[in-house]
Amino acid sequence: MDRYQKLEQITNGINAAYKIRSAGNLLTQRDSESRQDINNVDLLIKMLSVIAEYSPESHRDTFSENLQKSTVYHNTYRNLKQHIKNIQSSRHLDSDGLAKTLEIVKPILTKDRRNIVEKMLQIHEIMKS
Repeated sequence: MDRYQKLEQITNGINAAYKIRSAGNLLTQRDSESRQDINNVDLLIKMLSVIAEYSPESHRDTFSENLQKSTVYHNTYRNLKQHIKNIQSSRHLDSDGLAKTLEIVKPILTKDRRNIVEKMLQIHEIMKS
């Protein structure tokens, strides 16, 4: 490893640390103003995306891809949790609610299962019309 590569890695590390610190400060400041709890998962995702941005070239694609998958799972979990709370508060589950549940979990399914869910949703739409 030559001198310039080392210098680039040090610079990337400093830039990443600065962006992580800024993201943490911004989130803390925003949440203290709105009196909401700090969402640690959102902060962690921001930090990991900065690390992925400044990671070495050999690991950047793999790290970014895994971070993207984790973000999809996190969003699915959050949306599903909110949807279930809505169902519990209304104390009523109908075919539209079930269809919405399938729509929410569709991004994390395998290709074959996603195709099955899409067909089920199409059948639901046909039966609704």
